[in-house]
Amino acid sequence: MGHRLHALIPNIEPYDEALELGKQYDSKWDAFNDKWFGDGVDCGRISHYDIEEFYAEYVEINNQPSDYELYNTQHLKTMVDYALLHKVDIYFESY
Repeated sequence: MGHRLHALIPNIEPYDEALELGKQYDSKWDAFNDKWFGDGVDCGRISHYDIEEFYAEYVEINNQPSDYELYNTQHLKTMVDYALLHKVDIYFESY
């Protein structure tokens, strides 16, 4: 692992620009990524059906002590609220 996580809702302005969320350099993210994206994968689509649970776990893990914290969490919450209201999925990618 060791990428910067980004979120976006493709083709929906203003959420179609990748929102940088920060470094996932800590091993605390391994199980989270395995659960949501698949074993050994750290990117993918999260359905609007699952986004509330995803976001709650994201915040919980991010609040655990480590060398790195993700940022733009409030901007991500705005994106999550939009996804829930309009029933669209959010795509996460790491690079």
